[in-house]
Amino acid sequence: MLFIGKSVRAYRDTLASDVEANARSNATLRENDVFKQPGKFHPSLLVTQADFEWAEPVIEGVACALNTNSGHRHLRRKKP
Repeated sequence: MLFIGKSVRAYRDTLASDVEANARSNATLRENDVFKQPGKFHPSLLVTQADFEWAEPVIEGVACALNTNSGHRHLRRKKP
């Protein structure tokens, strides 16, 4: 995931990404029990549809929190 205001066409373009926004995004996801390593997002074959349904509102909330610069918020819904 990159926070950048231009098209990425080569690796060097990624160097202009907003590192602070990425750190806030990762921290907010972790605060809400969605683990994401700082560098990459790895899919897993063990993830179920219920996992996606649980995580989707958290990820949407992170996007809204970053968009409004409101900082970290507790966005988690209880996992069924």
